[in-house]
Amino acid sequence: MTKKEVKPIICPHCGKPIRKVKKPRDLGLLLHALTYRVPVEQEITEAWIETARKHCRMKPERLAEIQGKDHARFWRYMEDKRTRRLAWLKDTGEMPPYGWTPPRPGEPDHTNAVHAMRVYRKTVAKLKAKQRRNPNAQSQKLFNRYLATRKIRSTPRRLEALNDVEARLVLQWKIESGDVTLDDFHALETAMLPDDRYSKRAKKRAQEMGLAGETREKKARVEREG
Repeated sequence: MTKKEVKPIICPHCGKPIRKVKKPRDLGLLLHALTYRVPVEQEITEAWIETARKHCRMKPERLAEIQGKDHARFWRYMEDKRTRRLAWLKDTGEMPPYGWTPPRPGEPDHTNAVHAMRVYRKTVAKLKAKQRRNPNAQSQKLFNRYLATRKIRSTPRRLEALNDVEARLVLQWKIESGDVTLDDFHALETAMLPDDRYSKRAKKRAQEMGLAGETREKKARVEREG
């Protein structure tokens, strides 16, 4: 009787075989701590593993479970990353940046792609989520910003506020059409003002003049000193 051959499951997105055992999240946090928090000149010992376990708030039973044969390749990859970081330190005399490991020979460097993905999640992805949750609220905010520009008497400040409204309007139009990119956001961000740009100025001016923003204790102290 011949043994049935098991074919790997191919990912429809990247075309690579899907791993049978995925790396658990708690194991990833533990290996990240061992890779970047333990000095590269020292070896990974049981004491360091125990320290990382306590740092990640992992139970001893869970640690014994993820140290089995099913997750052995993740531990070997962690040791390989530490070896490359140590080699970088010996060759250049500088410690590799936190969270970065020199790629292996022939391995593509995804540092820029990962950085761009993190910036995208913090900027464009959040704006798209706000637009999906409540599109009418975003339109109303832009309309309120436009109405606020009419109350600005200074011509340079009014033009600055109008440019801010125009940039936000173009960005919202691109989000609604679905073709917004990170480069578009960076290009429009130069014309956008912070949300609390003028409120901070007004608060600072009021504090300097001794009007709003002062507590009763501060007013009493000023009167006693005066």
